[in-house]
Amino acid sequence: MIADERKAQLEALGYFVEDMGSEYGCYFDDQYRWMNNVTLDFQDYGTSSSVEDAWIEADLYEKSL
Repeated sequence: MIADERKAQLEALGYFVEDMGSEYGCYFDDQYRWMNNVTLDFQDYGTSSSVEDAWIEADLYEKSL
């Protein structure tokens, strides 16, 4: 689980979570991915099954930089 404070830090760095079903249609229902509107990076190695999982992946990615 990502703490609200960490999520705020990630958001300040440009991260957000995209609901792929809303964006691309029912084929992508219940699939989420993190994106970054500053660096234009995104979760391209698979999708997450929840918003929380996508935030965890964003956190792991940011820590790997």
